[in-house]
Amino acid sequence: MRQIQSCVLRLLVDPDHPSDLRGMVNLVEDDTEYSFRDGQDLVHLLKELNAGLISREHNEQLKGDSR
Repeated sequence: MRQIQSCVLRLLVDPDHPSDLRGMVNLVEDDTEYSFRDGQDLVHLLKELNAGLISREHNEQLKGDSR
C-alpha cells in the first residue's frame, strides 16, 4: 500500500552563486527541518526520509559538519 509523505522544500538562492542548490526540507507531519548543501545531499536526504532512516540526531550532525 502506498504512503504519502508531505514536505515543504525551501531553496536558498545566493545571487553570487545561483547554481548552488542549498536549503531545507520540512516534514509536514511533525514540522522537523532538515538541511541540505547540494543536490547530492538533497537526493540522499529524500531517500533517507522515504526509507524512515533519518533521525533528529542525523540532522544535528549535518548542521555541525562544516564544508
